[in-house]
Amino acid sequence: MAAYVYQRPKLYKLQSEAFFNDFRYAWIEGSTKSGKTVSCMAWIVEQAIFLGKEGREFWWIAPISSVAAIAFNRIKRGIDPYFVRRIISSKGDEHIVLINGAVIRFKSGENADSLYGENVWAAVMDEASRMRVEAFYAIRSTLTATRGKLRLIGNVKGRKNWFYIGRRKAEAGEQGHIFRKITALDAVAAGVFPQEELDDARRALPDAVFRELYLCEPSDDGGNPFGLSFIRQNIAPLSYSAPIVFGGDLAKSVDWTVLHALDAAGFTTSNTRF
Repeated sequence: MAAYVYQRPKLYKLQSEAFFNDFRYAWIEGSTKSGKTVSCMAWIVEQAIFLGKEGREFWWIAPISSVAAIAFNRIKRGIDPYFVRRIISSKGDEHIVLINGAVIRFKSGENADSLYGENVWAAVMDEASRMRVEAFYAIRSTLTATRGKLRLIGNVKGRKNWFYIGRRKAEAGEQGHIFRKITALDAVAAGVFPQEELDDARRALPDAVFRELYLCEPSDDGGNPFGLSFIRQNIAPLSYSAPIVFGGDLAKSVDWTVLHALDAAGFTTSNTRF
């Protein structure tokens, strides 16, 4: 049999550091067009090549099957035919069987119950910020017997979701976890994304949307209609004048009900009596 030399696709430094490391869990906060998906495709293929044996499963999970199909089609086009035994493209069961018998399977995380049961040797959760936490629980269970690695990638999508909380724990040094952020600015600096396209997106999109999608800066709580930057501009020392108007924010369930008192000049005042 002729010798074959595997060559990893060309990645810029931040891509390599984020995905190809010894940490079991890598949480990658990646902006649109920063190269997070192509990096993860290279990673899962490499895991299947070097850890794969007959019947071993390697999973790519996306929020819905049509998103998983995007990664399937891209890997199908990009993988060297030398490594491929067969490709199954039937709807709902898209997978690639490698020459060593390993299976790269592309699945939807929409129904978490459908993800239990298998032993998985490595997995990717693509667009993890758009999946429910139950999908993460299920995938984690499939990695138990194999002690397999997991790469979680996604856009920033606010602060009140499990992916954001998990990233913050990894950033704080959770054992076995690594956090990395890759933005469109990094991609521009690496020469893989044009500055003019970034500038056009900045002009075309609302500021909060642009910052989430391209700069990995989480937007304010969806219940805040003004934005944190506007609120910061209006911060002033507490007033001790008499209040002339009150505003109320009623709690839905377990949150706090808040009353806000303003004086005649529009400043927050602590001169209140109930």
